Amino acid sequence: MADADEKAKAEKLAAARKRVAQLQKKKGKKSGKKEKPAGGPSKEPELAEPAPVPDEADAPPEAPEQEPEPETKDDEPEKAQERSTESFPDAPNETPEANASEKAEGGARRHCSLPRIPPSSPTVVIHPVQDALLTGLTPTGSGVKSPPLPPLSPDGNTAPELFRKQALRLEELERENKRLEQELETADARWKKSEEQLEDLREANTETVELKERLVTAEKKAEYVEKLKAEITALQRQNSHLQTKSHRSSNSVTVSGKPESPPSELQSQLESKSATIEAMELEISNLRAQLASQTEKASTIETQLSSLKDELSSVRAALDKEEKEHANTKSRMDRMIEKSVSEGVTQASTQTLISNLKDELEQVNSAKAEAENRTATMEKKLEALGNLHKESEIRHQARLRERDKFEKDVLTLRRKLVTIETRTRGSRRSVKELENARW
Repeated sequence: MADADEKAKAEKLAAARKRVAQLQKKKGKKSGKKEKPAGGPSKEPELAEPAPVPDEADAPPEAPEQEPEPETKDDEPEKAQERSTESFPDAPNETPEANASEKAEGGARRHCSLPRIPPSSPTVVIHPVQDALLTGLTPTGSGVKSPPLPPLSPDGNTAPELFRKQALRLEELERENKRLEQELETADARWKKSEEQLEDLREANTETVELKERLVTAEKKAEYVEKLKAEITALQRQNSHLQTKSHRSSNSVTVSGKPESPPSELQSQLESKSATIEAMELEISNLRAQLASQTEKASTIETQLSSLKDELSSVRAALDKEEKEHANTKSRMDRMIEKSVSEGVTQASTQTLISNLKDELEQVNSAKAEAENRTATMEKKLEALGNLHKESEIRHQARLRERDKFEKDVLTLRRKLVTIETRTRGSRRSVKELENARW
């Protein structure tokens, strides 16, 4: 689409240049023929005859007469280049303000068109034409330059600075993203460690429950031991009672063998139960020691568990916060990358358009310089014709007719130049300033 627009612009510019060249050749031919009577009054009738219009194919190229202008001619390419470099960003976008200014300029140019001068003032005939040509076509050495190149961003940054800042911002976001990823990995490791410690605490809690169950069993065994102790004391009393009875009945022979068996059986039962009691007491003491150590360990584990739960909750909160920051950073980076890519594409298309507009502006400036040179030649010839116009009324009437025709041609030429000037903002501004300075 951009290539088609550029091609259309180039074709329009070439057609405009061709028409301007044709008009200039016609005017140059006509003024060349009319310059010959300036040597004497004997060739006055030739000026009244209309000059023949040559065809495009038969029209020979003419070199316009130029007077050397050492300062202005040398400065014109530099000023044109400065105007082209300073005013080319205005070309891609057509704003309503620019359209309004163009309409206002068109109205001003219509109001500034060349007036019809009556025959009663022969001495003032040439001056409006000269002033119009001077104001519309010739540059001045002290022309005001176009405003400087506006920045590409609203905050005053140019394209390289904008891209450099975006690159620094992307690097900073990448470093922040890496830092957040490292913090996330650390938080994950702490999370896993906390989970492992929680599992250990759960296992220790199960061991504590088992120890409590064993303690209950040991207490039951202790109760059983107390019962056995009571039975032992009862057996001991019974044994002592039987021993006293055996001493009393030592005189009888029949009783001496049989009563000895119950005390021996009771003694063996007493010894076995005493051994069982001692073993149970030893086991109970061991179980109580284990219970005390396990109770202390359980209290320590419960304290650690509460602290780990608090730490786990804080780690979860920090992890959620870091995940949110990571998501926000990632979204910001995606937006920055998309913005950088879109701005890069826009800058590439803008640079291409700028280069094309520079070439077009150079061509238009060269065409304008050629038209200005031809206009200067025509001004000199108009001065000679003004001197001849003062001599007779016949020559004055003929000159008026020629002037009317010449004014129409000049207006046509000015319209063509205005069309070219609207395509080049820098040239249009300089012409506008010259017209404002005159009016």
